[in-house]
Amino acid sequence: MNFNKYFSYAKEKGFSDIEFKTITHNNLAIQIFHKNVENYQISENEVIYIRGIFNGNLVSGQTENKNNITDIIDIMALNAKLIDEKKEQEIFKGSDKYKNFKTYNDSFNQKSSNEKINMCLELENKAYDYDSRIVDVEEVSYEEVTSAMKIVNSKGLKLSYKVNYAMLVLSVVAKSESDVRTSFSYQVKDNPNDFDLDYLVKKACDDAINSLDGQQINSKKYKVILSPNVFASFVSFLLESASGEKINKDKSLLKDKLDKEIASKKLTIIENPLNKNYPYYYRAFDDEGVATYKKTIIDKGILKTYLYNIEEAKVAKVNSTGNGYGGSKIGITTSFVEIKPSKKSLDDLCLMVKDGVLINNVHGLHAGMNPLSGDFSLQASGYIIENGKIAKPVNLITIAGNLFEMFKDIKEVGNDIFVTYGGISTPSVFIKKLAISSK
Repeated sequence: MNFNKYFSYAKEKGFSDIEFKTITHNNLAIQIFHKNVENYQISENEVIYIRGIFNGNLVSGQTENKNNITDIIDIMALNAKLIDEKKEQEIFKGSDKYKNFKTYNDSFNQKSSNEKINMCLELENKAYDYDSRIVDVEEVSYEEVTSAMKIVNSKGLKLSYKVNYAMLVLSVVAKSESDVRTSFSYQVKDNPNDFDLDYLVKKACDDAINSLDGQQINSKKYKVILSPNVFASFVSFLLESASGEKINKDKSLLKDKLDKEIASKKLTIIENPLNKNYPYYYRAFDDEGVATYKKTIIDKGILKTYLYNIEEAKVAKVNSTGNGYGGSKIGITTSFVEIKPSKKSLDDLCLMVKDGVLINNVHGLHAGMNPLSGDFSLQASGYIIENGKIAKPVNLITIAGNLFEMFKDIKEVGNDIFVTYGGISTPSVFIKKLAISSK
């Protein structure tokens, strides 16, 4: 694309600065059902996001058609004239330095489509053969994604990156004489040869089988272990409360909490978009072109920073933290987050708990969580912990509490790290007490 042509056109229309961000996605999707290829699909999508400054106001637009960019600029100019609210906004000229790293892996092109299909079929067969109580494999799916982004603006900024990864998912059904349970497992890899089929089978099948014939328990406060996937969901809500936008709009209980204790000393949360161990999460810059960096958000329970994009940083009179992500509308989020582990295993945590409950699944998190107060009430399932060991399954229970109090009640974190699809690396966590209702 001849961006200089559009820079000139935008200037003629009254824009002081303009920026183009092109995002391309190439996807391969394979789904296996009952030993047949149910779906094989290749898709490609490209979107051009445009942002410009007109009379000091930032306006945006987007298109999938390269031939109507001037039309979009015209519409943006008209929309800008309707804006009454004045905000200090800008198109970013660029950071002094970027820590670039190769995030594209050629190995995906070296594995044929038939090899990828056969891998999925092998995974399904392994699940069926694992245990007679596995009565169905609901799904085996493989999704391969290649994403590329380019940012070019009239201030001379030119940035780009290309990343690829694949996710392999297994979903199974276990059945006993009186109960049926489902479970799933997944892995995200930057090399298709790195998938561990035996791990995926064992994780999904064991979780389904072990949760059969779950019982209810007495309603009271229990010592609780939250599994990595469950704790990651709570971490996501906590990080949303650290958003500069929510702080500026007085919609977060973390306002005025910088350098204050908001969680247990056992908790350290780091955002590390430059972690080379996970290339598919690596980001040298955010979607505004601001260089990213490794930052400690919570250090041994102390809140060390809020998260900002350019717009909210200007409101707060600070610098952007490189957390501006989105399409035409730039929001605030994280790229890759790590909860610092301890040296204690899950077995060690169970011994510390002695008698309590392990929660490995929650439902309705967004509906059951008040994002402002942090109060939550969620359906859950898991296992009883008796005499320091994981024992019988429990289901039809509800856990309730307050997000911010729960983080203060962390007694210990484990070392059984799991990386979620959303980019949170976390172990299991021991919570001092949590209300559970059942019978």
